Amino acid sequence: MSMGTMYDVLLGLEKDFFRFEKITDKKWLDSTLHDRFKEMGSSGSIFGKNDTIEALSVSKSDRDIDIYNFECEALNEDCWIVHYMTKADDQFFYRTSIWIRENGLKLIFHQASVFKDRTRLENADKDDQKEKRYGIQGNEKIQTGSFEG
Repeated sequence: MSMGTMYDVLLGLEKDFFRFEKITDKKWLDSTLHDRFKEMGSSGSIFGKNDTIEALSVSKSDRDIDIYNFECEALNEDCWIVHYMTKADDQFFYRTSIWIRENGLKLIFHQASVFKDRTRLENADKDDQKEKRYGIQGNEKIQTGSFEG
């Protein structure tokens, strides 16, 4: 699978964690979260796979969250790290996920941290932002957006 395609696959999977039909599907969550999954939440607490499945599966609607400045980097042929920002209720979060290929793609780690610095936000869904992506060889990045301090 090309890295441009992997960018789109991982962006789609990250978006799925904000979609009601996915996060209330315990079978989907069980197959997508790695058995050793850990999340360092914005609350400062660490959650495992079962805690995360239970918390997400009782959602009542889509999570109203937009993704900005999405970046994807291959760490090796079976492991990717993604970084992105989200905005929800006028609060910004910097998120990092690690995905591994092990009987399909599995999310093994996620962290969400409150983000207070000023930055330029570029929506990951905008076609003009997708044009800023470039191919990957080895550990180069595919990215959209840039941070401004």
